[in-house]
Amino acid sequence: CAGAFLAVQSGFKAANRPDALLGAEATMIKGQGACLIRLTPSGASVFGQDAANADRGMMFSNGPSFRCVGNDALEQATVLARYQKVVTRFVRHNQATLQATGQGDAAIIAGSFGRGRVVAFGPHPEVSGPKSAAL
Repeated sequence: CAGAFLAVQSGFKAANRPDALLGAEATMIKGQGACLIRLTPSGASVFGQDAANADRGMMFSNGPSFRCVGNDALEQATVLARYQKVVTRFVRHNQATLQATGQGDAAIIAGSFGRGRVVAFGPHPEVSGPKSAAL
């Protein structure tokens, strides 16, 4: 998810990046926990219809939610999945706080760059079990 912050044009320590890859802005959701995502129709066309049939539970750790925006240099990114729920535990000054946030925010986005495509993930499918790892 750290690379996702670097790919977008503004967000966590990336205000108005001239070298951005995706037409989107990122907001950091603090804490570690879990999330449920649901693919959009565009996401189902990328990851397959089988992946679109159910919400996917994934590990989440201080990742982004996205807002797709375009400008003269970058076309607006496409939302491939949205958060249905994000529940994180955030520790500050030795106080743990549980928060539920992010419902409806973009979790996975994609866009064209040069002659290729870029996909940015907020959650971590690579450590979320076999059904999510396929994404």
